[in-house]
Amino acid sequence: MKGETSALYKIPFKMLLYTMAIGFFVYMAITTFVEGLFEKRVEDRVAALSSTLDWALTPLVDAEDAQGIERLFERLISTTQVDLLRIYDSECAIKYSTLPLEVGETTEKRFIEPIIKRGRIIVRNRNYSNHFYELAIPIKGKYLIRSEIAKNRHILYMRYDLEDEMEFHQYMKFVLLLISSFFLLLLFLLNVTLIKFHILSPLLIMKDGLAKVSEGDYTYKVETGRDKEVNELIRVFNKMSSKIRESSETLEKNKFEAERLNSLKDIFLANMTHELRTPLNSIMGYTELLLEDERDNFKRERLSSVVGAGDHLLGIINSILDFSKMDAKKLELATTPFNVRNLLKSVEDLFRLKANEKDLDFQIIRVGELPQYLVGDEGRIRQILINLISNAFKFTDSGHIHVRIEYNYRTLKGEVEDTGRGIEKEYQEKIFNSFEQVDLNHKGTGLGLSITKALCKLMKGDIEVKSTPGEGTTFSFHLTLPSTEEARESTPDYETLDSIMEESPVVSNGSIVEVEHEGKNKDSEFNILVAEDVRDNQLVLEMMLKKSQVNIDFADNGKEALELFRSGKKYDLFLLDIQMPVMNGFEVLAELKKSGEINIIHVVALTAYALKNETDKIREAGSDDILTKPLDKKKLRALIEDRKKRKRRRE
Repeated sequence: MKGETSALYKIPFKMLLYTMAIGFFVYMAITTFVEGLFEKRVEDRVAALSSTLDWALTPLVDAEDAQGIERLFERLISTTQVDLLRIYDSECAIKYSTLPLEVGETTEKRFIEPIIKRGRIIVRNRNYSNHFYELAIPIKGKYLIRSEIAKNRHILYMRYDLEDEMEFHQYMKFVLLLISSFFLLLLFLLNVTLIKFHILSPLLIMKDGLAKVSEGDYTYKVETGRDKEVNELIRVFNKMSSKIRESSETLEKNKFEAERLNSLKDIFLANMTHELRTPLNSIMGYTELLLEDERDNFKRERLSSVVGAGDHLLGIINSILDFSKMDAKKLELATTPFNVRNLLKSVEDLFRLKANEKDLDFQIIRVGELPQYLVGDEGRIRQILINLISNAFKFTDSGHIHVRIEYNYRTLKGEVEDTGRGIEKEYQEKIFNSFEQVDLNHKGTGLGLSITKALCKLMKGDIEVKSTPGEGTTFSFHLTLPSTEEARESTPDYETLDSIMEESPVVSNGSIVEVEHEGKNKDSEFNILVAEDVRDNQLVLEMMLKKSQVNIDFADNGKEALELFRSGKKYDLFLLDIQMPVMNGFEVLAELKKSGEINIIHVVALTAYALKNETDKIREAGSDDILTKPLDKKKLRALIEDRKKRKRRRE
């Protein structure tokens, strides 16, 4: 990752810095030590030389033997590192010197007076930068008492040349520094080698092990070495790897079991809905057909109750399926253009009879300008409205139920307000939870509001509730739905379908409506092949389409249907049940696709399976449309009318 540095470089680099720091202190220590040795060496030599010179000069100075002093000076200059000698008298005048021109000159008294006043004090002047060492001592100062020094005030000045000493001094410093650097480098390399061998190498091995563990190889083990601490770390790593392997195996088993149970749940839901929808198709189909022809109000009321009970059961089945899809995160939304005004009108018509029965003021109010078309999942938006309005009717006995709808920049806002009993504060947070019901006296699955909230979230919106007990409840929701005028232009068939739905006869609120036809002759030529193994469902279909002026041929299984299809008779529509004996709907579609015959017939699959993965399989198999059981008479008739119009246009 960014900002990280490998320990392979960091540790040696830090070791190098530490070694350099140690080397600096070692260098300073060596320098100080050598300087001390150098000073001690120079002082010892000068002290020994000055003592010898003092002893040799005393008789010569007493005898004022200038030639003897000069010879002694010359011998010292030639045999030692002394490069200048002088003898001062008590007046600080140079009496003898290795430089003859200096004789007779007078120096400053401050240089000589300390020696005279303090007797045997030696004044030294070290000047290493100019490579010489100066020394001034009283002659006979080593043997004479203070009173005698005062009588004989001759001072010896000696300058000692340090050139050779400095060269030796620098050479010693260099040699010691070289030796110490060599040992420091050796120490550095030794430390790096030990660290790499005992720490970095095991860490690199564990790093490789972690990489393999992260890739799923939980069997990898790191071998222990000789270092206790590192071995402890390795043991912890191996233990962790074993734990992860055990956890992974357990997780894999649990995952497999969960997938198996989830698969069983899907199979159960598919079979359950199939087994419920199949008889429900017959019950609701027969009842709606009887309701169409029944004139007796008492019987119509009872038949309407049966239809209502069937719708309620179908609603429960759909709620369970929706909840299952949402729980598995498999629910997908359609994004197709739909007519908002038609949607609101259909919802309003759906509840009009119930509002009249309960004597409630029920209105759907459009606030502001509402676009005619929006893009989204019309079915799910209808479901949201129906769930909220049904909930309001359930808990409202008097007053009103007002639904306000407005649209503002890609956001459809809705508000369902009722004057019902209201919801207590502590329950308002719970009503959107699955299987939660505020009032157990009212029947229901407890999934309606939970599904409604989930649908709002899927449409990038949300829902909230405000309620006052005894006064009423208001549910407010908003959905993100783009409005587009291009929707109608990009889907030319949509307007046709709209007109078909508006023109098709719809049984609403118990009214009886006859199907209109343009002409018997052409309609009678519309042939439908139906593959359905359940006899009751065949009768329901026959009765549903009785007034549509179509010819229907029934087959009890897929094999019979294929034989009829290939018998030479021309069919305009193929209603194909998916679940059949001998040859099922998938096998029929596969056979039609293989022979290429699927391109010459419009196939509508009839299925009691409502799960999306099942409908996806049906579409992939080659079906043009899908109708779920129990069959919606309105949709079926609208579909047939649409196919008739298409046929007439082709002819």
